Amino acid sequence: METYLIITAAVLACGVILMIIRSPGFFKKFIGCAASGFAALAVVDLTSSLTGTFIAVSGWSIAAAGFLGLPGVVSMLVIKFIWQV
Repeated sequence: METYLIITAAVLACGVILMIIRSPGFFKKFIGCAASGFAALAVVDLTSSLTGTFIAVSGWSIAAAGFLGLPGVVSMLVIKFIWQV
């Protein structure tokens, strides 16, 4: 199981390196996307007492919010509503 994780991480790292090489404004876009994801996760966490909906702040949810941005947070909320997780 660990070898699959290592191979997946290596493939993802190669993809990120290729994106950095080909796109000069990549970091600017990535930081903006990550910031919007973290802000959305913080808003959901801060308003959980009013709305009754929360996303557990863990390493996985922070990674999804950082890498996927706002669509990642919305996806986590949709999954929570559909499957009642």
